[in-house]
Amino acid sequence: MQHGGTTLLMLGRSVSEGWAEYMGLEWQGNDGTYLGDYEGISIRYFHLDVPPRIVDTAKTALDAYDSQIVFFKFCFEDFGANEGEGVREKEEYIQQVYDEVVSKRHRKLIIGNALPQVELYGTDGLKSNHRAYNEWLEQFASTHANVRVLDLYDLLVDSNGNLKPEYAASPEDSHVNNAAYERITPELMRAVREMLG
Repeated sequence: MQHGGTTLLMLGRSVSEGWAEYMGLEWQGNDGTYLGDYEGISIRYFHLDVPPRIVDTAKTALDAYDSQIVFFKFCFEDFGANEGEGVREKEEYIQQVYDEVVSKRHRKLIIGNALPQVELYGTDGLKSNHRAYNEWLEQFASTHANVRVLDLYDLLVDSNGNLKPEYAASPEDSHVNNAAYERITPELMRAVREMLG
């Protein structure tokens, strides 16, 4: 059974939850989501489980909550520190999410690309994984209908492939702060409005 519809259903983890709080969405104690309006767009946030259950919990959200557009993003913690670690699995997850959102339910999909991490955790392998995933994601979006990439990476990364210090919660914490949300939120809203036509 589906609850009342929204314009945007945000699916993610800690960074996306912080984003919902930044936008002033209100915690819904009865179902564990955040719900509200931001700049005239009705938004619901649903917290996903860690891989490999991330797609299963996305399906749960899609079954429960109607929306015109779905936003999906992996957590920065989902990317491995060693080169090639988990990249192929993420590509498979994206294909599954696309099939569920666009092919099966005929909704539009926005995918946030990989987020850089603070320098402390920015191994060469991690940065390689970010680049590989982001390049694959752009190619995927270019060959599939009703999906677009929200390029969070280029908005927040420094010249060394790390999260810019001014956007980090702390030098030891790759969660983003309000300055980062201030930077990326207009891009999300622009993407939503463009997909609404």
